[in-house]
Amino acid sequence: MCRKSIIRFYLNHVSSPLNSHQTAPTSRPTTAFILSLISGFLIVVNGVSLGALRRLPEIIARYAPGHMGEMGPFRLEFVESILTTLMLIGIVFGLIILFASVMLYQNPSNKTLWSVIVLVLSILSIVAGGGFLVGTILGIIGGGLGLSWKPK
Repeated sequence: MCRKSIIRFYLNHVSSPLNSHQTAPTSRPTTAFILSLISGFLIVVNGVSLGALRRLPEIIARYAPGHMGEMGPFRLEFVESILTTLMLIGIVFGLIILFASVMLYQNPSNKTLWSVIVLVLSILSIVAGGGFLVGTILGIIGGGLGLSWKPK
């Protein structure tokens, strides 16, 4: 008797993720979520790779013949600061896109807000490389699919 009551309790309360006051979503924008998630990941990876390139001008100047303290009209510090800025833009935009894509999947009732965030930041991330440009394209497609998604 005790085993049957435990199984009944488990089936009624534990295995069901929904309480009696919650309703299950009939569908979710899965394709938009996956494409936006990949986009955010690629944009973050692109930003991190820009961080690795920050020291490249210094390495070139060290092994180049002659005085390379200045690379043409640009100083090394200027080039490093530009790469650092682009790195930060890529990482921050990518993380926000990752967050917006998860929220698009978890809270599809606010699909317009999260899809617009994915779209706008994907387009703006092109300044920092845009996730090797593939991230920008996937973000635009994912944000567009999120906007056009209709619940069933």
